[in-house]
Amino acid sequence: MGKIVRASLKDIKPTQGTIVLDRIKGMLEKYIETEGCVTFPLAPAREDGRNYFLLDGHHRLVFADLIKKSEYQLFIPESHNDLIEREMLDENSFYINGLEDCLSTMNRNIVRYYTHAPYMEVGGLVDNIPDLRSIYGPISNLETAKKHFKISR
Repeated sequence: MGKIVRASLKDIKPTQGTIVLDRIKGMLEKYIETEGCVTFPLAPAREDGRNYFLLDGHHRLVFADLIKKSEYQLFIPESHNDLIEREMLDENSFYINGLEDCLSTMNRNIVRYYTHAPYMEVGGLVDNIPDLRSIYGPISNLETAKKHFKISR
């Protein structure tokens, strides 16, 4: 059985080098609509004793960094068969395409990436979540993101 940990964003390493800005826009709209009252679902990750390597949830972690969260809750599977169960997720969390789709994607990525170790390639991409976010000028900070996406609130 995997474990759930709280990790500093500075200790979480992305395993992909790009994100889709429209997903960040949807998160920003929901964040403003709820006046910042959002919770984030677990993100599956591998650990090496010092760092956590993301298996899924890059957009959520980039957005968490954008709104200055310092920690994020991760699910650390012990094997590729160790999946997130629905009961482990909060119904009111921040799901881009709904809870069921998010759960399916997270578990598919655990199975797909756990043994293929994309985290081995991290050094070739970016070293941390703020670096991943900084690649995209429109989301360099919250105010710039609001202007870019034409969100007036």
